[in-house]
Amino acid sequence: MDEENEVKKPFEVAGRSLIDLVFSWSLRNVLDRDLYKHQMTKIPKTFSTVASYMKSFIPSLIEETHSDLLSSMMALSQAPICEILTVETSKHHKALKDLFYEITVRKTRKTESNAGKYEPKVGDIFALTNIRPKCIDDLNRPGNFYLVAYVLRSKDDSSGKLPILSSKPISGEGYCWGPEIKLPHVNFGPNRFKQIESKRETLFAVYLMNTITNVRVWNALNSEEANTNIIKNVLKVQPNSSDDENSCTICFSKQIYSPALSRKWSKMCSDLNDSQKAAVLNCISLSKCHHHNAIKLIWGPPGTGKTKTVGMSLFTLFKLKCRTLTCAPTNTAVLEVTARLLRLVNQSLNYGKYGLGDIILFGNGEQMKIDKYNDLFEVFLDTRLNILSKCLAPLSGWKHWLESLIGLLEDPQPHYMLYVKRKREKHNKGDDQDDSSSTSDDENHLLSFDEFVKKKIVYFSEQLETCMVNMYTHLPTSCISLEVVKDMITVSDLLTLIKSIMYRAEFTRTKKKVSVGVISPYNAQVNAIQLRVRNYSEVSGTDFSVRVRSVDGFQGGEEDVIIISTVRCNWNGSVGFLSDCQRANVVLTRARYCLWILGNEATLRNSNSIWKKLILDAKKRDCFYNADDDKNLAQAIAAARLELNQTVCAAAGAEQFT
Repeated sequence: MDEENEVKKPFEVAGRSLIDLVFSWSLRNVLDRDLYKHQMTKIPKTFSTVASYMKSFIPSLIEETHSDLLSSMMALSQAPICEILTVETSKHHKALKDLFYEITVRKTRKTESNAGKYEPKVGDIFALTNIRPKCIDDLNRPGNFYLVAYVLRSKDDSSGKLPILSSKPISGEGYCWGPEIKLPHVNFGPNRFKQIESKRETLFAVYLMNTITNVRVWNALNSEEANTNIIKNVLKVQPNSSDDENSCTICFSKQIYSPALSRKWSKMCSDLNDSQKAAVLNCISLSKCHHHNAIKLIWGPPGTGKTKTVGMSLFTLFKLKCRTLTCAPTNTAVLEVTARLLRLVNQSLNYGKYGLGDIILFGNGEQMKIDKYNDLFEVFLDTRLNILSKCLAPLSGWKHWLESLIGLLEDPQPHYMLYVKRKREKHNKGDDQDDSSSTSDDENHLLSFDEFVKKKIVYFSEQLETCMVNMYTHLPTSCISLEVVKDMITVSDLLTLIKSIMYRAEFTRTKKKVSVGVISPYNAQVNAIQLRVRNYSEVSGTDFSVRVRSVDGFQGGEEDVIIISTVRCNWNGSVGFLSDCQRANVVLTRARYCLWILGNEATLRNSNSIWKKLILDAKKRDCFYNADDDKNLAQAIAAARLELNQTVCAAAGAEQFT
């Protein structure tokens, strides 16, 4: 009984009156530029009621919608198009009134060009035609009347059907337009059921415009029963809506600010002028007011810092833990404000990305072109859902990787036996196949017990670390406390330590020496360093060996640890032939596990070469160190200077190791 009532319940279409108006336009009406010319009137500066204010904008919205549709018609030959495969009447279909249909469209193959590709979206209005239109007349040929449709919702994931509302009945519904099926000729004239025995008719959807924004504005202008208190406040039609009353004297006198915010206020607003600071402070005070709702306008010509002020206001509200909803008239404005807010927030975070989970950017990712804003993926809702679903899933979440790591550390033998069994099964299966099929040596190689355990521990650790970072980055702070985050960071450090110990244990167990390579571009330095490290040659009895070579001497060679000496100091940034990209590539790709670069920061930074990029990247990743800050290195430098009869207060050209 309930299902029958549900079927009979009218299907509501948002902005139906506007869509019906668009459907009522004939092709001749659409092409008439002066269709609403005589209906347009000047919008007055004063209004008697809120309703009269709202109604005054309706003709302008209709004219704008008509103008957009006309513009699309003028460029019809370049309009995106897709092929419709099936058309079926919907269960909500009613003849002559509610012409609801469900269609399926042909997916574009990956090998096809993206030019002109079209996938109908919610709010789209498209024309239906049985030819690819090259001009406007193709939409209104004899026997084929002008017909448009409106996309109601997104297509169903399981069936692929897309619900639409049509301006006129679509003939031949229920049939599939396929290459191997004889189907009735599809047209929209009186002879619409003409049979075609040898020719297949194709139905196309030609994109004209999207009306989501138009429909939303239309609904807002026709919302007679909606709560209009905010609008009344803006229009100054309420007794308490004056500028003086809009500021709460009770809250303003108390100056309700966060102590933490007060300590950082001067630094936060160092880039704001006095009027911008006043706007931010006013925003804070109004957010703390519980006596009345207030509206403030931040206005000014382009380039006066309105976006900067809004971004700082949002940042202060974020610090005050005030839940804030931010809207903007365009996707570009939304993304720009979000990007500015994120820059401020990232500079204030103390524990990785903990805190970003309190910021959410949501909307249509395709329309916002979110792919062009890599920095915003961390707060984009769709991306966040995908990441958290993996982190919390039974077979790919943090619990799974933690249990796998614990099981491996407690008893690795069963894991290794299972690995060997699967490897042998795969090997035997490969022998039964054609001899022409081949696999790589890495796939055929059977890892030893130690190699297997080390590889699995590293893999499980990396997966667990990724889950932990994603969780405290994307979960709201209300769901994960700071104490838990600190524990996660500690666990991450322990996992890094475990991996380091494993590598050390491997060298000790196998009696394998750690090979260290020192590369210098200058022969004099090569000779001097060789004299210092001659006791650590490859044939010495120490646990590590040192090889010192020039850049050309290390061609094709590798060492466990590489130390690159770029030591030279000048103010013009000259690094000699190290500025050559090929030579730089040689010295930077010789290390198996660890790479150290010694040099003068100012010289490398001023070189305007790859070395400048390395300096900036090292600082960004916290891999930049000053030798004077390390006690042992500082002592070694001082001893070397004394031995070479140098003083600590040498000229500006003295070497500085970083």
